[in-house]
Amino acid sequence: MLGLGALWHGPRMLAEHGGAFVVAWAVCLVVWTLPLLMFEFAAGRAARTGPIGATNWVFGKTSIWRGAFAALVALGLLGGTVRAGGRALELVWAAGRADRWGALDAARPSPGALLAVGGAAWLVVLVARGGLHERLTRVCIAAVFAALLICALWTWTRPGADAGLAAALGVDWWRLTRGAIWFDAVMQSAWSMGAGIGLMTCTARAAGRGLQARRESFATAFGVSVAALLAALIVLPLQAARVGADGLTSLAGSAASGVPSTTLENVFMHPDDAPLALLYQLAVLLACFMTTIAVLELFVRSLRDRDVPRRRALLVAFFVSTLLIAAGEASPSFAANQEWVWRLGIVVACGLLTLSVLGHGANRFWIELIGGPEGRVDGGGGFRFVAGVLLPLLVVMLGLGALSDSWTLSAGSWSRWLSPIATDSLGTCVAQWAVAIAVLKVSLR
Repeated sequence: MLGLGALWHGPRMLAEHGGAFVVAWAVCLVVWTLPLLMFEFAAGRAARTGPIGATNWVFGKTSIWRGAFAALVALGLLGGTVRAGGRALELVWAAGRADRWGALDAARPSPGALLAVGGAAWLVVLVARGGLHERLTRVCIAAVFAALLICALWTWTRPGADAGLAAALGVDWWRLTRGAIWFDAVMQSAWSMGAGIGLMTCTARAAGRGLQARRESFATAFGVSVAALLAALIVLPLQAARVGADGLTSLAGSAASGVPSTTLENVFMHPDDAPLALLYQLAVLLACFMTTIAVLELFVRSLRDRDVPRRRALLVAFFVSTLLIAAGEASPSFAANQEWVWRLGIVVACGLLTLSVLGHGANRFWIELIGGPEGRVDGGGGFRFVAGVLLPLLVVMLGLGALSDSWTLSAGSWSRWLSPIATDSLGTCVAQWAVAIAVLKVSLR
């Protein structure tokens, strides 16, 4: 799945860390994201269900709530994805027109734009089935990469763009000794690829039993990584061509908090960049569109796993998603809170998935769900080491990094850090996760 995270946060990470982030990203891809995607793909392929059914089938009934929590994390991020898609739709319309661009509300997209993006996604969920949906996804992915390649080649011809390319690709090896770059790489790689939140499980369910977990997971991870790198190699050179290399610092931000989306939008605001703005925002729009469809189908599939009839599942998914989007539109602070809570919820979801595999046994998981079905029972030594040793360490590291990031955002105030009503505190995350897990455990009995 090619989603918003690659195009929106990729440029931020390279602006913050430079080319060293590409090295850290590649390492995290191998020891973090790929194993998580393989876990989900193998479980979905074997169970032929969504995340709730796959968790039940592979790890047992007592673990069902973990699969439900993963789906809930994806749903919690839906509002932000639709709003980003609505914003991209408005920017496509306003490309090259300073009067239109200046008239847009920087805080939130218009209700009409949200309705267009959400309505189109729902239409696909209702109408497109099987092969039609797969073909539509391939067309969207091809269109995104075509738009990004054209934008990149166009941008690189600008005078001064070479400074942005040097900043994006130049590797300062000493940066790799800092914990922040590894936290951002782990966080960003999981978020960009939807690892740990059940999307790959649904992909495997629809794909069939003949596909290999390693190959499909690698293809997904590689495609998203290339898209993120292309996005950075568009935004950073364009910014450098416009305001010089010193202007790249305005794009920097962490994987957990980031910077305002309007900072990235303003890179394309010059009238001479109208074609670039049109193509890049079209790529963002298509990425948001694909992610919205995937999350809606994930939610519907999760309800179907609990034997809810499809029509009722569609109605429930429609009302819940509409409520979340409307609440975020009515209250920007609520939208920011949900983005914070459920983006860090990815850490919890990945940790729960890792814990489930460890409880099942990494060796047993390999034999029963990956090596056995693919005829490679004797292999998997690297998989066992990563799943049994490295992943638990990374989960702990990521958790500590999230605590540090939330403490920084709370300005070192214990009361704000632990407050359950603050927008971006640890307390609000823990409170909402605890309520969600308690409700899921009770409702799924």
